[in-house]
Amino acid sequence: MLDDLCIAEGEQRGRCVPVKQCERVLTTIRKESLTNEDIQYLYGSECGRTPDGRALVCCPQSSIIAAGTGGLPNGSNSTIRVNAEEERPAETTAPRVCGFQSEVKLANHTIGHHPWTVLLHYGNQAHDSRFNCSGTLIAPQYVLTAASCVDERESWTNLTVRLGEWDLESTVDCVLSPDTDDLVCADPSYDVPVMEVLLHEAYSGRQNDIALLRLSQPVALSDWVFPICLPESPVINETATYSVAGWNQNTCDTLGPRYKLLTAYSALNQTACQRYVPSVAGTSYNFVCVDTDAQAIGDAGGGLTGMKTISRDPRRPVYEIVGVLSSLSSCANFDGISIYTRVGQYLGWIESKLEPLA
Repeated sequence: MLDDLCIAEGEQRGRCVPVKQCERVLTTIRKESLTNEDIQYLYGSECGRTPDGRALVCCPQSSIIAAGTGGLPNGSNSTIRVNAEEERPAETTAPRVCGFQSEVKLANHTIGHHPWTVLLHYGNQAHDSRFNCSGTLIAPQYVLTAASCVDERESWTNLTVRLGEWDLESTVDCVLSPDTDDLVCADPSYDVPVMEVLLHEAYSGRQNDIALLRLSQPVALSDWVFPICLPESPVINETATYSVAGWNQNTCDTLGPRYKLLTAYSALNQTACQRYVPSVAGTSYNFVCVDTDAQAIGDAGGGLTGMKTISRDPRRPVYEIVGVLSSLSSCANFDGISIYTRVGQYLGWIESKLEPLA
């Protein structure tokens, strides 16, 4: 509560005050770049909220600024966390509520983009930054990925999904808003064990490279974890721009980026795509080929997404998953074209595996 006594950093005596009344917090927020220690300090300094929802921080007595004598320009307030639940449809537990992403946008990036993007691992520690594959949340208890990512049955015991990740090297993901000096922090990422691996019955290594992962429990939906929509049909718009979010974990370079990156790609037409699909993989109509302009391949099993609008809210886009990065794309044969299994060709199979929530 406001003005309550608290223990600040370094066991110092402090009080809970608004952010704009704490010189120590303001100095940290205004740094050009924040270290992990800075983020942990800011995130851990929150000690409550005012009745109107403003953040309070535990400030050392020596750093408290008297009310009305300083702080942020124009009396603006910094918030330690963001709660944008009002942006969500009321029925957040319904498996068919999908495709919306956070409207918390900061300059040219946001920690809330593509909240359906997940990482797969086999018991990684919290700060491990290497993952085996990626995947896409399509319902509260189901992740879509490539069968080639999970076809080793002996590894299923420890198979785990990481949700809500953005910065692989930080346990708390925060971004400083350049406009208001607000520190926007996502909920911490977390792991959920995989209960069941559902490989496509006709998977052969090159064909039908698609799988579903059933999680041990439905995940709680939020701005940072939210499912994407399935496409309505196999038909794609070859003139549209598609996007991929990920960490390029199977990049041909030694290390991928620390942060989840968003990249835009153009799709090849079917004739051009067929040139990159080996005969053993079948017809190109089961794939979507994109020109990456010689950029990184992407995360194995990761999703290619498209955007559409809906009649009830044409101003807000809805995202759907168009493809899953297949094993046909690898460092050994990468020439700027990434090949995705076309999700629309497997709608019947996917729907048959999804179990409704109780």
